[in-house]
Amino acid sequence: MLGTGLFVAGALLLLALTRLLGAVSALPAGHALIAIREGRPVADDELARAVAAMEQSLRWGGTRAESLSDLALLKLKQIDGDVIGSKESRLLTESIAAQRASLALAPANADGWARLTYAQYALSGLDRASLGALAMSFRSGRLERAPMVFRLQLILREWDALDPEMQALGRVQIRQLASHDPRALDALTDVYRASSGAEQEIICATLAASPEEHAQGPCPGAGQ
Repeated sequence: MLGTGLFVAGALLLLALTRLLGAVSALPAGHALIAIREGRPVADDELARAVAAMEQSLRWGGTRAESLSDLALLKLKQIDGDVIGSKESRLLTESIAAQRASLALAPANADGWARLTYAQYALSGLDRASLGALAMSFRSGRLERAPMVFRLQLILREWDALDPEMQALGRVQIRQLASHDPRALDALTDVYRASSGAEQEIICATLAASPEEHAQGPCPGAGQ
């Protein structure tokens, strides 16, 4: 019994030690992650150090949903520009793998599903994988501005290629942004101004079904 107790205690101590080493290894990535979430630029060398730190943390500390999702984000931020070459394809593939592993552990992560949608869409366009991730982003979605805006932008861009169910979800997103809070309404206005004429018509037609939402929205005649 004593031997068994010592073995269990030793195993628990080793587990705690590896988790501690994993947490310490991740510390150099913290500054880059904070800057990314605050919308501040991060230098390429700092991004590279952050990725290396997060990968080492995962080796030491085991598979953790939050760390895997952070790694997926860092990999995406290493992509420079809109041209997808071999390097960018590799980073997208690695980001997708990390994000899928994270979501397998913690599936109720709206930001994670939106990030997976973005990476999958950038890699392979509008296909079953990106549509599936987009649908899951809606199903798991809290009313948070960033994923709401991303989902709407993607849906407006691909409107004619989407089925009626996804178009209906896009209309829901428009109405939610119009009525959620002033900052969400400001974000909808930014989307409207950056959209094509056809995309603006979709936004305005959706809001027209609700006089209150149309009155405060970005469409011509609003506020009158």
